[in-house]
Amino acid sequence: MLLAALEKARGRLNALRRLGVKGRALGNAYSRAGAWRMARHWVTHQALSNKQLDHYGFILPWKVAGACK
Repeated sequence: MLLAALEKARGRLNALRRLGVKGRALGNAYSRAGAWRMARHWVTHQALSNKQLDHYGFILPWKVAGACK
């Protein structure tokens, strides 16, 4: 369901808004670039900060490396 919602521009726009992206950066929701290409875009990095990733339960490599010491 998530991927289906992100395939359309309207779904990407709503997802970026939920993540706190504002202004002209929302125009990237209408980009024809694929997911891999958009993963390197600055708007994606703004929306998915390390704090956001940690909140959603993603494992951050530097936290795992620090725990192994």
